[in-house]
Amino acid sequence: MMTPFAHIIEDLASMLRMPLHIDALGSCSLIFYQKILVQFQLDKTGKKLLIGGIIGEISPGKFRENVLQTALIANDRKERIFSFGYHPKENKLIAFHYFPLYYSSKELLQQFLSSFVDQALIWHEALQSGNLSALTEKSRKLPHPFGMIP
Repeated sequence: MMTPFAHIIEDLASMLRMPLHIDALGSCSLIFYQKILVQFQLDKTGKKLLIGGIIGEISPGKFRENVLQTALIANDRKERIFSFGYHPKENKLIAFHYFPLYYSSKELLQQFLSSFVDQALIWHEALQSGNLSALTEKSRKLPHPFGMIP
Protein backbone atom coordinates (compact mmCIF):
# COMPACT_ATOMS: atom_id res chain seq x y z
CA MET A 1 0.00 0.00 0.00
CA MET A 2 1.30 3.45 -0.95
CA THR A 3 1.78 6.16 1.63
CA PRO A 4 0.17 9.59 1.09
CA PHE A 5 3.62 11.02 0.39
CA ALA A 6 4.30 8.32 -2.22
CA HIS A 7 1.00 9.28 -3.92
CA ILE A 8 2.10 12.93 -4.00
CA ILE A 9 5.45 12.01 -5.54
CA GLU A 10 3.66 9.78 -8.06
CA ASP A 11 1.37 12.71 -8.97
CA LEU A 12 4.40 15.00 -9.38
CA ALA A 13 6.10 12.41 -11.56
CA SER A 14 2.99 12.24 -13.72
CA MET A 15 2.78 16.05 -14.02
CA LEU A 16 6.48 16.35 -14.87
CA ARG A 17 6.46 13.26 -17.09
CA MET A 18 9.56 11.86 -15.44
CA PRO A 19 10.39 9.22 -12.84
CA LEU A 20 10.73 10.50 -9.28
CA HIS A 21 11.81 8.60 -6.21
CA ILE A 22 11.73 9.06 -2.46
CA ASP A 23 15.24 8.94 -1.04
CA ALA A 24 16.43 7.12 2.08
CA LEU A 25 15.70 10.21 4.20
CA GLY A 26 12.05 10.29 3.07
CA SER A 27 12.29 13.25 0.71
CA CYS A 28 12.36 13.92 -3.01
CA SER A 29 14.42 16.66 -4.69
CA LEU A 30 14.22 18.28 -8.11
CA ILE A 31 16.19 21.00 -9.84
CA PHE A 32 14.14 23.44 -11.94
CA TYR A 33 15.74 25.47 -14.74
CA GLN A 34 19.08 24.04 -13.62
CA LYS A 35 19.03 26.74 -10.91
CA ILE A 36 16.42 26.08 -8.23
CA LEU A 37 16.72 23.02 -6.02
CA VAL A 38 13.31 22.13 -4.55
CA GLN A 39 12.83 19.42 -1.95
CA PHE A 40 9.57 17.76 -0.87
CA GLN A 41 8.89 15.92 2.37
CA LEU A 42 6.06 15.42 4.79
CA ASP A 43 6.05 17.41 8.00
CA LYS A 44 6.18 15.56 11.32
CA THR A 45 2.37 15.39 11.57
CA GLY A 46 2.00 13.90 8.09
CA LYS A 47 -0.70 16.47 7.30
CA LYS A 48 1.38 18.97 5.36
CA LEU A 49 3.87 18.76 2.54
CA LEU A 50 7.00 20.77 3.25
CA ILE A 51 8.22 22.34 0.03
CA GLY A 52 11.63 23.94 0.38
CA GLY A 53 13.96 25.53 -2.09
CA ILE A 54 17.46 26.92 -2.15
CA ILE A 55 17.32 30.40 -3.66
CA GLY A 56 21.05 30.97 -3.70
CA GLU A 57 24.21 31.82 -1.86
CA ILE A 58 24.68 35.30 -0.44
CA SER A 59 28.19 36.40 0.44
CA PRO A 60 28.91 38.25 3.69
CA GLY A 61 28.70 42.02 3.63
CA LYS A 62 26.26 44.84 2.95
CA PHE A 63 24.57 43.00 0.09
CA ARG A 64 23.71 40.07 2.38
CA GLU A 65 22.30 42.50 4.94
CA ASN A 66 20.13 44.06 2.23
CA VAL A 67 18.97 40.64 0.97
CA LEU A 68 18.01 39.47 4.45
CA GLN A 69 16.22 42.73 5.19
CA THR A 70 14.28 42.43 1.93
CA ALA A 71 13.45 38.79 2.75
CA LEU A 72 12.16 39.78 6.21
CA ILE A 73 9.92 42.39 4.64
CA ALA A 74 8.66 39.80 2.15
CA ASN A 75 7.94 37.38 5.02
CA ASP A 76 5.52 39.94 6.45
CA ARG A 77 3.38 40.10 3.30
CA LYS A 78 0.06 38.28 3.42
CA GLU A 79 0.11 37.40 -0.29
CA ARG A 80 3.51 35.67 -0.24
CA ILE A 81 4.05 32.31 -1.93
CA PHE A 82 6.68 31.17 0.57
CA SER A 83 8.59 32.24 3.64
CA PHE A 84 12.31 32.87 3.71
CA GLY A 85 14.97 31.47 5.95
CA TYR A 86 18.73 31.71 6.05
CA HIS A 87 21.19 28.81 6.34
CA PRO A 88 24.19 30.40 8.07
CA LYS A 89 26.63 27.48 7.63
CA GLU A 90 26.20 27.59 3.87
CA ASN A 91 25.35 31.31 3.50
CA LYS A 92 22.21 30.42 1.55
CA LEU A 93 18.81 32.02 1.31
CA ILE A 94 16.09 29.39 1.41
CA ALA A 95 12.35 29.47 0.74
CA PHE A 96 9.78 27.13 2.22
CA HIS A 97 6.06 26.54 2.49
CA TYR A 98 3.89 23.99 4.29
CA PHE A 99 1.30 22.86 1.75
CA PRO A 100 -1.80 21.42 3.48
CA LEU A 101 -2.76 17.98 2.21
CA TYR A 102 -6.27 17.67 3.59
CA TYR A 103 -7.96 19.69 0.84
CA SER A 104 -5.40 19.65 -1.92
CA SER A 105 -5.47 18.07 -5.31
CA LYS A 106 -2.71 17.47 -7.80
CA GLU A 107 -4.00 20.45 -9.81
CA LEU A 108 -3.67 22.74 -6.77
CA LEU A 109 -0.20 21.36 -6.08
CA GLN A 110 0.78 21.96 -9.71
CA GLN A 111 -0.46 25.57 -9.60
CA PHE A 112 1.25 26.21 -6.29
CA LEU A 113 4.53 24.60 -7.34
CA SER A 114 4.56 26.62 -10.55
CA SER A 115 4.16 29.85 -8.54
CA PHE A 116 6.76 28.71 -6.00
CA VAL A 117 9.35 27.99 -8.68
CA ASP A 118 8.57 31.21 -10.59
CA GLN A 119 9.03 33.36 -7.46
CA ALA A 120 12.15 31.44 -6.43
CA LEU A 121 13.64 32.05 -9.87
CA ILE A 122 12.93 35.79 -9.63
CA TRP A 123 14.75 35.91 -6.28
CA HIS A 124 17.59 33.71 -7.58
CA GLU A 125 18.16 35.99 -10.55
CA ALA A 126 18.10 39.06 -8.28
CA LEU A 127 20.78 37.48 -6.10
CA GLN A 128 22.88 36.53 -9.10
CA SER A 129 22.66 40.00 -10.64
CA GLY A 130 23.03 41.86 -7.35
CA ASN A 131 19.93 43.84 -8.29
CA LEU A 132 17.35 43.67 -5.51
CA SER A 133 15.18 46.29 -7.20
CA ALA A 134 14.16 43.54 -9.64
CA LEU A 135 12.17 42.01 -6.78
CA THR A 136 9.64 44.84 -6.90
CA GLU A 137 8.56 44.08 -10.46
CA LYS A 138 4.86 43.23 -10.51
CA SER A 139 4.82 40.76 -13.39
CA ARG A 140 7.22 38.52 -15.24
CA LYS A 141 6.67 35.99 -17.95
CA LEU A 142 8.53 32.74 -17.28
CA PRO A 143 8.21 29.45 -19.13
CA HIS A 144 5.98 26.98 -17.33
CA PRO A 145 8.24 24.58 -15.43
CA PHE A 146 5.99 21.60 -16.19
CA GLY A 147 6.75 21.90 -19.88
CA MET A 148 10.44 21.47 -19.14
CA ILE A 149 12.60 18.69 -17.88
CA PRO A 150 13.96 19.86 -14.54
